[in-house]
Amino acid sequence: MLGHTAFLTHGDKMGSGGGQGFAGPILPIVRGSKKVEAQQARAQRRPDIIMHGHYHHSANPGPVFSNGSFPGYTEYGNGLRASLELPMQWFFLVHEVWGVRERTEIKLETPAIPPRPAHNVPMGMSA
Repeated sequence: MLGHTAFLTHGDKMGSGGGQGFAGPILPIVRGSKKVEAQQARAQRRPDIIMHGHYHHSANPGPVFSNGSFPGYTEYGNGLRASLELPMQWFFLVHEVWGVRERTEIKLETPAIPPRPAHNVPMGMSA
């Protein structure tokens, strides 16, 4: 990829174990990425970008792109009591000299807008 190496994996074999309670999946994502980097270094390879999707959680710690859930919130996420996240995928541009330059989450669904709460205005105070 323009002289940059990408490592693609589902993410379930990153060797990072489970989540850490309130921190959610970000700690296993970072831990697993470090393990991938160490394993690849032992094989004389150095990935510039690591991409995975196993955690169904959008994150971008450093050179890592953790894709959100393409189908959105599902029974699987519900069973984990995962946070609600719209369907999304990462989009990024790679420059031959500078590497990843621009990145953004592409949301694949319009969020539902909650109804505005009704306000009770005391008599005589309405405009």
